[in-house]
Amino acid sequence: MASLSKDNKRNGYRISFYDLDKRKRVIWLGVKLFKGCKRPEDEAKRIRDHIEHLIGVKERGGQVDAVTARWLKSISRDLRDKLLKAELLEPAAEDRGPVTLGLFLEEYIGSRRDVKESTIATYRKTKTALIDYFGADCRLDSITAGNGDIVSWCIGHLLEQAAPEAYDPAYKRWRHEHLPIIPGKWQLEEKKKTAKQL
Repeated sequence: MASLSKDNKRNGYRISFYDLDKRKRVIWLGVKLFKGCKRPEDEAKRIRDHIEHLIGVKERGGQVDAVTARWLKSISRDLRDKLLKAELLEPAAEDRGPVTLGLFLEEYIGSRRDVKESTIATYRKTKTALIDYFGADCRLDSITAGNGDIVSWCIGHLLEQAAPEAYDPAYKRWRHEHLPIIPGKWQLEEKKKTAKQL
């Protein structure tokens, strides 16, 4: 699938392969890439093997295996750009430059096919609240823990309706004659489970 050749004149390696459209692609692995390597040829072969796996994923569809996924996280920006240019990778957020909050939330919600429609509705409400506060064009990397004074973890409701005895101690014990209990003004209390968030 992919061939590896050494270029002695340029002091590096060349990986050649054909893409899905039968176009010949070449990825140049220059000397900088092998700085500190005791055996550059072994490293070049390892890179070729990962590229072959990426070609196979493109041909068959599916997911990158765990070994190649770890390798992709460890490669240099230069090599990642070469893989992107060869169309072996789909651009990730870091490849597109600064990601905005609106774009991130839209992509995240769109990717969640594993949840119920009611959960998607909750995500959309949360998206609206975050965009109302920060703005859709706010760079995601500019939102810090310091902004957290108004954004709480999404762990459910922070408040709940007050118990009947909060309105009148006589309501602590249920009696038929107390019903219906209709307070003049409804009260809310913090939930014990989420009190730390307030």
